[in-house]
Amino acid sequence: KTKAILEVRDYNFEQILPTQPYYHKQKALYQLVKHLKAKGYPIDAVGIQAHYTIGEGIPGGYDKFKEAVAKFKALGVQVMLTELDVVAPKINNALQPWSTTLASQQRTDYYNIIKSALDAGVTNISLWGVRDDNDPTWKVGQFPLLFDVDFKRKSAYYGVQKALLDFKK
Repeated sequence: KTKAILEVRDYNFEQILPTQPYYHKQKALYQLVKHLKAKGYPIDAVGIQAHYTIGEGIPGGYDKFKEAVAKFKALGVQVMLTELDVVAPKINNALQPWSTTLASQQRTDYYNIIKSALDAGVTNISLWGVRDDNDPTWKVGQFPLLFDVDFKRKSAYYGVQKALLDFKK
């Protein structure tokens, strides 16, 4: 039988440095999960809504990300990476054309994010969607996903594939 799990999910709570804009969100979520666990509520997991930008990686860096995952795992909950996407940055609030430079960096970013998540013990990873521009309300023209609008694999697909193949349990 598959067991249902209760997950609390939010964005940017993986930020662990006091200089980061969402630092206090992590502290508050940590206290909430700790309190729920102490009171016997069936909280099973926390989900990091992972919306990142090409060339920026995970805010605060991969080592701090791993520290944040370990902190929540120590409470006895699973940590999941949810809604993952890595978008092309806007320049002066304008979309930029897709390029081989962006594609290469996006592949590297997806690899580093997935590899860091797996190394940290993240139990589940899900993407925002399958192909670019599928959802007219989300990051249209910013090339966030693993397949282009015609369902052709992008370089990012191979970054994820390599991270999964490189992972050693």
